[in-house]
Amino acid sequence: MTTPVRVLRTLDASPADLFDVWVSSETLVDPVTALEMDAVVGGVLRVSTGAGLTSDLWGRFLAVERPTRLRYTWRWGGFDEESVVEVLFHDLEDVTVVEVNHAGFLDDTSRRNNLEGWVRYLDSLPAFL
Repeated sequence: MTTPVRVLRTLDASPADLFDVWVSSETLVDPVTALEMDAVVGGVLRVSTGAGLTSDLWGRFLAVERPTRLRYTWRWGGFDEESVVEVLFHDLEDVTVVEVNHAGFLDDTSRRNNLEGWVRYLDSLPAFL
């Protein structure tokens, strides 16, 4: 296993608003073309890029604590690696710090690809607020 990914962003929104955007099926960031989130413990997470099964992602929610925490499994189709994502929403009164912790990568390539994806995703969130 490689070093986990940790990415932080400070955003001008409440934790509740950011939580809701995070679990919304309308928060589509390129290359995602469809998103299904049943944000309850045991609920399914499905992300499609429209590029076939090996580029689609599946997972299950392990923890859902609105508006402060989400935790879910993360598995790309066709790959053996199943990792875990934890998202924390830290309330700092006027802003919220979003913290993504992603662990369980089998190799550095997977770690790097997921890090780039999280940076792109977090940079895109303000457009959905």
